[in-house]
Amino acid sequence: MKHESLMEAFFQEIQGADEISFQKAARSFANLWDYEYGCLDGFNEQADQLIGQAVCEDVLLEE
Repeated sequence: MKHESLMEAFFQEIQGADEISFQKAARSFANLWDYEYGCLDGFNEQADQLIGQAVCEDVLLEE
């Protein structure tokens, strides 16, 4: 799967998503990206910020 199409699918999935749906989509996207490319590098800036936001919120919830 190409980077662009995977990111496009992610952005479509989070369009209008509530917080819980966004968190699920972000984790799912990060897991799929890691599976496809072996790391979490290569996001565009917008995806990087969104995934970073989801990770930070997960960490805060676990504390």
